[in-house]
Amino acid sequence: MSVNKNKKRKKIKIIIICLFVIFIILSGLITYDYLNKKRIEKERANILKNIKNNYSASVIVKRQSNLYSLKDKKYVKIGTVSKNVILPLDEAKIKKYTDSYYKVKDHDYYVKYDSVKPYDKKVEVDNYPYLNYGKKIITNNKYKLYDNKKVMYSFEKKDEYEVIIIKDDTYTINYDGKLVQINKKDVKEEKDSTEVTNTEKITILYYENVYDENNEKCDDEACIKLSFFNENLNKLKELNYKTINYEDYILWKNKNAKLPNNVVLLIVKNNDKVKNDEIIINGVDENIKFNDNNKQSNINDEVPSRYKIINKTNANHFAYMLEGKDVSYVIYNNTGSSGGRVAVLNYHFFYDSNSESCNESICLDIGRFKEQLKYLKDNGFNTLTIQDFADWIYGNKELPGKSVLITIDDGAMGTSFINGNKLIPALEEYGMNATLFLITAWWERANYKSPNLQIQSHGYDIHITGNCGQARALCLSYDELVNDLKQSIPLVDDTTSLAYPFYAYNDNFINSLKDTGFKIAFAGGNTKATRNSNKYVIPRYIIYKTTSLDTFASYVN
Repeated sequence: MSVNKNKKRKKIKIIIICLFVIFIILSGLITYDYLNKKRIEKERANILKNIKNNYSASVIVKRQSNLYSLKDKKYVKIGTVSKNVILPLDEAKIKKYTDSYYKVKDHDYYVKYDSVKPYDKKVEVDNYPYLNYGKKIITNNKYKLYDNKKVMYSFEKKDEYEVIIIKDDTYTINYDGKLVQINKKDVKEEKDSTEVTNTEKITILYYENVYDENNEKCDDEACIKLSFFNENLNKLKELNYKTINYEDYILWKNKNAKLPNNVVLLIVKNNDKVKNDEIIINGVDENIKFNDNNKQSNINDEVPSRYKIINKTNANHFAYMLEGKDVSYVIYNNTGSSGGRVAVLNYHFFYDSNSESCNESICLDIGRFKEQLKYLKDNGFNTLTIQDFADWIYGNKELPGKSVLITIDDGAMGTSFINGNKLIPALEEYGMNATLFLITAWWERANYKSPNLQIQSHGYDIHITGNCGQARALCLSYDELVNDLKQSIPLVDDTTSLAYPFYAYNDNFINSLKDTGFKIAFAGGNTKATRNSNKYVIPRYIIYKTTSLDTFASYVN
């Protein structure tokens, strides 16, 4: 019996031991499983934290990394992106550790969270001036994008892009706000896109010497005050003009890129004195040749034309340059002399005798007017601005020997864009300056816009017969004349000069002119003006329908 008891006890011990061992094993397994779950949860929590921490509106690639496309809920490699490339990201809702791929904004591919880090700086985009070229390209199934010959992306898929620049071996496209290149060998097909109108002309502005008038003195013709230069820059910004590099100009000229009509190439010889973060200011390469003829540069010009800014350039000239109009200056020199006399020519109406009629004696056929302008040009005459003439008659400047002032009264037939438009095209064709005395109550100054034509006052509403039976100006009181002049002044924005309606004046009229700030006034008289002329009764030669070219020549010589 005792033997059986012992055997039974042993069995019980063995069972107890086994149960204990099993308990220990199970406890270990449970503990391991618990700890493993905790570890996994912690790892996943860390991954989720890193995914959230690495996410930003823009990220920068830490090393060359894969790009993925999402197909059938799986991320499949479709290319690579190089180190330091900045990627804009779509807004992401990161809730779990499996949200480990960021979608690249405006694209159908993804980048993994651990290959990038947040980019907190402002993402710079290329502020290029070019239009789309009007071409599209379709890539091969494999292609690369380059930034200045450095690979940015390698793709294993076909894509389509709008072209910005075409060169011999590359296309340039806009990729995420940056201009990048594709080798032509990586392109399968080129096709036409939306038609783009390329500008045929570009304004090139040249400043030889900008100086700070507060600290320096400069009397040379090429000296431009820094304050005027800055006014020009502000005008460019105000009118939404874009400034370009010389390289941009060459791309346009070679027809590798297309540009809008609101671009300007701005060249300053001593550009160490000028700076503006929003404006591209080019220096001067002495090997580059320009034609300083004060015209816009045409895309087909062999030598680029440009406007040379000098100390005579004013705000109006600058505006005309931006519009691409030819600008003519009278160039003063200290040794020149006008011989003390200047012919002032007076015109009124212009018409084409082949298709129009004009019965007044002061009408002039446009062909005869052009004949007179050609005579002036062929014989080396300078046509003055009204400021030129006023400065001369007051003794402030000398004029070249052959100087003429062309004036036109009224603003009627053939003088503006709304009444025949004969005068302005003729002046611009021959590069001549003229001054038009406008009846400001009758016509708007805006209809006479040209760099070759200055607008002055012909009174507001006194170009009629008054109730005294004479020219109205002779019938009005001093106060009434002052009131008329004050209505006229803001419409011409100048008080340099006035021409008397019907050539009629008296002391009352002259005093009203002086008191409202006018410097000079013109009448008739058919003789040359001198510095001894009464500055408020300056004589003019009246040009009639019957004035021959010989008579005209006798006036100006």
